[in-house]
Amino acid sequence: MENETGNSIFAVIMAGGVGARFWPRSTERTPKQLLEVLGKGTMIQNTVYRLDPLVNKENILVITNKLQVDEVRRQLPQIPAENIVVEPVGKNTAP
Repeated sequence: MENETGNSIFAVIMAGGVGARFWPRSTERTPKQLLEVLGKGTMIQNTVYRLDPLVNKENILVITNKLQVDEVRRQLPQIPAENIVVEPVGKNTAP
């Protein structure tokens, strides 16, 4: 998909956190983004679903960590494997 200027639209989903504030429901291996919290689908699945009318699947990047990458790939088979990026070191969202 393109915006009004003809440029492709990309989305980056930052999903590498451990969900510490959602403990005890979330754990390091299964953080809140990989849990079904509000009805059908997990938080990350619902995020991709909401992006569907706005961004082509090949333009969605998911940033995760090495403990969660297999589950992210399992939950998001529609996202190209090369678009699921494993962060080398967790830095939260700030330096």
